Amino acid sequence: MKLLIADDDLTTRDFNATKDQATNMCERIRCAIADTPFIVEGANLNVTLSSGITLFTPTDDDRDRTALLAAADSALYEAKDNGRNQTVFSPS
Repeated sequence: MKLLIADDDLTTRDFNATKDQATNMCERIRCAIADTPFIVEGANLNVTLSSGITLFTPTDDDRDRTALLAAADSALYEAKDNGRNQTVFSPS
């Protein structure tokens, strides 16, 4: 798995993940973050995670990295628009 972090975005690559595996991985991370107490300067902070997922398959030869990231970004904003703290999959 490869990670890329920029601003509030985190991109992962898992070359063998299925839709269900990718969704389950994001859900495990989301739940772990939501269940972790964050204390900053004595104040409890509730931290949540919204995730957008898309998959690249070998039949997607005509898709470039920009299109792939745009599909995941669209799913991320759908998760945020639907109340946050959730994972959304984009079939792209």
